[in-house]
Amino acid sequence: MDGFAGPQNEGQADAWSAELVLGSEPKWLRQFFLCEKSGNGLSALRRLKKSQPERDRRGKKIYRNIEIWPGDFNSTVIEILKSGKIKQQEATFCLLDQRMFECHWETVKRLAGYKESPHNKIEILYFLGVGWLHRSLSGIRHSEKMDRWWGRKDWKELKEMTHIDIANLVRDRFEKELEYRYAAAYPIYDK
Repeated sequence: MDGFAGPQNEGQADAWSAELVLGSEPKWLRQFFLCEKSGNGLSALRRLKKSQPERDRRGKKIYRNIEIWPGDFNSTVIEILKSGKIKQQEATFCLLDQRMFECHWETVKRLAGYKESPHNKIEILYFLGVGWLHRSLSGIRHSEKMDRWWGRKDWKELKEMTHIDIANLVRDRFEKELEYRYAAAYPIYDK
């Protein structure tokens, strides 16, 4: 599942997660939910889906379900999870490569709580651009948006924290609030 699946930068195909995953070999992953709200992103996803081969390099039929879900992921994820298409026992991964404050914390909680014990939780890769977070926070004029993104009213405290402290705080929230057994913060140095 890719919550914000459209290309981040039109000219950088090597940075488009959806294209990289669909093109990876061997083609073991079988079910994809690609969500996007922008018109250009949806068009790119439709072209990407259409370009997928029906057979692998050895000529074997590829059985894949690629669904494109238009709209705000914070809403469409509810429908995806309600659809029953993601089975409790099925290994599931969700990429939340938001542009900055798009993904509501309630959405992250919904993903984390979807699977019932003893099944493993949906694995989440939550992209948090701490390198430009302070600059983004300085431009915020509507606290409701931030309350939804952070899931609490104390998001202004982030302005006084270091990048590393913010990354560790989010990691701690995954472990304590969302009850993930393991959570890690990995720095990305590539521009």
